[in-house]
Amino acid sequence: MHILTEFDCLGTRKLSMLEEENRELNIASARREESLKQTNLRLEEKINEGLMMQRQIDNMMLEARKMKDHESNRMTSADQANQVQMLEMECQLNQLRHEVNKLKREKEEAERRLNQRTMDMKDRLEQSCSTNRTLQNYIHFLKNSYACAFNDSPHITSLSHLQDLNSRDFLAGDFVGNVGSGAGNIF
Repeated sequence: MHILTEFDCLGTRKLSMLEEENRELNIASARREESLKQTNLRLEEKINEGLMMQRQIDNMMLEARKMKDHESNRMTSADQANQVQMLEMECQLNQLRHEVNKLKREKEEAERRLNQRTMDMKDRLEQSCSTNRTLQNYIHFLKNSYACAFNDSPHITSLSHLQDLNSRDFLAGDFVGNVGSGAGNIF
């Protein structure tokens, strides 16, 4: 009876610790998702700016060609100003393309980290479920051992509340290891 109470206390503490860790992981995941969303928004803004500049450059180049067709050999001051403006806009466009590529890389890296974190969380959940099943089997073994040792049904009925355990009661990836080496030797 004392062992089961000790298991119950340890299980409750471990469950509380795991629930807190799970909350922290959820908060970190939400922050990463928000960061990824902000990066996507900046990326879209930069892409739109780049497209707008590209249209302006295309329009200016079209106008420059028309002016060149009208004035065969002489460049006017307006042509020179347009050329300077076109060069400046092309420079700006190159900078925007560089920023867009950088934001794309950051987005891909953030997605990769988020996917890795999700996989890690899934692995930990599977470990917790496995530990829960192991603990349920161990508790069942203890109940049977008590029943055989004492051959007394009141002891069994006092332990019947342990039958209601499920995966939400013990989310403990290393619970059996923390309980002590004695529990691990039974299996």
